[in-house]
Amino acid sequence: MTIKDIARECGCAVGTVSRVLNNQAYVSDEMRKKVLEVVAKHDFVLNKNAKELKSRGSKTIVIIVKGTNNMLFYNILELMQKRIERLPYNASVVILDEYDNEIVGEYSNEAQCALNIYYEKKPLGFVFLGGNPERFSEDFKKIKVPCILITTKPKKEGFENLSSVSTDEFQASLY
Repeated sequence: MTIKDIARECGCAVGTVSRVLNNQAYVSDEMRKKVLEVVAKHDFVLNKNAKELKSRGSKTIVIIVKGTNNMLFYNILELMQKRIERLPYNASVVILDEYDNEIVGEYSNEAQCALNIYYEKKPLGFVFLGGNPERFSEDFKKIKVPCILITTKPKKEGFENLSSVSTDEFQASLY
């Protein structure tokens, strides 16, 4: 039994099962309960060695989510993980507290967190879901893989490896 088998039985993405097993956010209570029931039914135990080996692969795309209570992010994250699963890549999700504006865990900003991951795991790229790109500049300069900002747009572009996707809230409010 693997987490792919559990995901198939539960009708969800492998990333959802992973978030439940690692006690992370962005899983509905209903889905969390369903996953845990399947895990208990099959006496599944998470293999920490397999998890570590998988996260070290050079085919990893890291998704850094800034915020634990945003349902929009949950939906985007779920769709991204399902899409990545169909490709020859792995998704690694890092969730950072949205209320901690001064320090993000042990990092002072999301780019510093990404830089640490960049040096440790050598991912193919990063997706930043939320966050404050204005605090990125110094640390972001050192990241040399493709990066995407989703839902936020930097006020100044200047990194050739950075793209962004955002919504014009004013225009959206007119409809």
